[in-house]
Amino acid sequence: MSISINNRNEPKQQDGLITISEFCKLAKVSRSTFYRLRDLGQMPTLTYIGDSPRIRNSDYETWVEGLTRST
Repeated sequence: MSISINNRNEPKQQDGLITISEFCKLAKVSRSTFYRLRDLGQMPTLTYIGDSPRIRNSDYETWVEGLTRST
């Protein structure tokens, strides 16, 4: 799946889903860190398509905005 990237290395505002691997690449975190933080409630909610977990682009953007507000 390909997604558009803007200058801030984030998905452009659009409806769609990204994989956990794509999320980790964009967020610059390892997959294990993703799951550890998810278990702590600090990652976006997963949406499943069959057995495949995905993250909504809008949830990723909200997560990034939350990081920038807290720093």
